Amino acid sequence: MAAPLLSSTINLLNSIPVLLQRRLHISLVPRVSLLKILEYVAHKQSQAWDRLTLAIPIDEIRSYYEAQLLTDAVSYKEGLLVTLAIPLASRQTVFTVYNGKTLPMPQQDSTSALQWVIESPYLVISEDVMETAALTEEQLSMCLGSSNYRKCQESIPTAGTWILPGNLVRRLIN
Repeated sequence: MAAPLLSSTINLLNSIPVLLQRRLHISLVPRVSLLKILEYVAHKQSQAWDRLTLAIPIDEIRSYYEAQLLTDAVSYKEGLLVTLAIPLASRQTVFTVYNGKTLPMPQQDSTSALQWVIESPYLVISEDVMETAALTEEQLSMCLGSSNYRKCQESIPTAGTWILPGNLVRRLIN
């Protein structure tokens, strides 16, 4: 009886730095448990009137551990209660990020080259291709998460509306 208690205590202590970063630790929420949670949420959403989907596909489960989805962790005598913000999305609320790079364009009959100046290094386009926005490095850094998925915490104006808090930007494409 003492060995499992010691093991769970060690797991909890090892997970504290990860929890402070608002990330899940695999020893607290094992892969099998997280899969069950995600499958339950996906099933419930498939029956909902707005039919949102999981913003991060289940088969990319590692991103759930990397992303900052932890909203609360409360210690009880019986254990730890963890609250997650599982991102849901529609085609209007998920944006793909493109990293724009300018290349010098040599001019004919000249030894000079033309170098374009771009407004911002990043362009985001919604999955339904109806919304776009140019993002600075600072604006993109305000969207928290993993290397593949980030959840924006503040509003960012787009060409037609806003990237609202909770909207997801994903897959930085160079």
